[in-house]
Amino acid sequence: MRHPRAHSLTNTQPLCKGVRKDGSPCQAEGHRDLDGYCIAHAPADKLHAWRVHGGSAATATRIDRRVPKRFKDIIELLTEDMTAVRSGRRTDSPPREPLSG
Repeated sequence: MRHPRAHSLTNTQPLCKGVRKDGSPCQAEGHRDLDGYCIAHAPADKLHAWRVHGGSAATATRIDRRVPKRFKDIIELLTEDMTAVRSGRRTDSPPREPLSG
C-alpha cells in the first residue's frame, strides 16, 4: 500500500481537503475554484457554478471546431464592424452590392 499522501509529492495540484466516509483523507485533487475540495466534497453552490462554467467552455470549444475557417473569418469581420458601430467609431455604411435576382 502506498503512503496516503504520496500522490501530493509528485503532483503540483494539492489534494482535496475533504474527509471520506471512513474518516481517511480524500485522495482526489483539490480544485482552486472549489475552495480546495474535489467535486465530490465541494460545497453545492461552488460546485454548481463550476459545472455551469465547464459546460459553457466545452460548448464554445465544440462550436468553434465545427465552424469552417472561411466562416470564422466572416464572423470575425462582422463582429469587429458591429463593435465599431456600437462604440461610435464607425458611422458610415459600407457599400452594398445589388441583389441579383
